[in-house]
Amino acid sequence: MLDSLQIIYSYLTYIPLMSSGSTLSAVLTAIGMTTLIIIIFFLILYLCLFRTEWIIDKLQLDRGFPEEKFELNMHRSSIYAISIIVIGGIILLRSFPDLCRQIILYFQQSSLPRDYSSNPTWSYILLNFIQTLIGVYFITSNRTIVNFIENQRRKSMLNRNK
Repeated sequence: MLDSLQIIYSYLTYIPLMSSGSTLSAVLTAIGMTTLIIIIFFLILYLCLFRTEWIIDKLQLDRGFPEEKFELNMHRSSIYAISIIVIGGIILLRSFPDLCRQIILYFQQSSLPRDYSSNPTWSYILLNFIQTLIGVYFITSNRTIVNFIENQRRKSMLNRNK
């Protein structure tokens, strides 16, 4: 959903460039569209995080379903581990293809006759490499992260009881 805002933004910012208007009007339109997209983004974020009951009521998501009780008898640390593995997998699936694409682009551009020593794709390669490492770390070291979360929870419980 939020990725679609990027697509809408790219189309809206090119509209003034296609018309025969002045550069100032193109810049003002781009700034206006950027502001509009940011406002829409934060509105959607606010609705999804703080007004979930309003969304459920408006979309009638709680009507027409039989009440069935669903019990999940798993320990909290197992749920944390599954969540961390899923998050790591999502990070890995989003960053690894971009890493491969940026590496291929870098080698394609480096084979061109001009000097590309200040090529900005190195920053993208580094960014995607770090994201890929984080995803792999989440998947392989989920138990360490779960232990850290549990220790922090215990510390906060001890501080609360004092």
